[in-house]
Amino acid sequence: MCDLRSQQVRDVCTMLSTLAQKSQDKMKPFLRDSFPAILEGIKVPNKVMSGYVDDCIFRMIGDTSFKSGIGVLAQELRDNKSKLVREKCLVRFFFLLVFTNLHFPFATGLC
Repeated sequence: MCDLRSQQVRDVCTMLSTLAQKSQDKMKPFLRDSFPAILEGIKVPNKVMSGYVDDCIFRMIGDTSFKSGIGVLAQELRDNKSKLVREKCLVRFFFLLVFTNLHFPFATGLC
């Protein structure tokens, strides 16, 4: 994902999106190992390539419910110093929580 050629990044993202769409939850073990490397793609300053990675991550989260990405995103939120990267991770964190349909027992007491 950290290749400097946008065509290769686009092709990898297309392949990963298609794989997630076809395999759905069977892709969990693959994402558990590869999600940190995929997430590195949003740190690339080239907006075209980071846009491909953004779209890929959103599609994978929508097609595959994997809770192991929550820890990776939370660590990136905590450790990264770039405001832009933290904002992107926060959006994906929220998106992941919505699509994995997590229920927090403490949330009922907050309303």
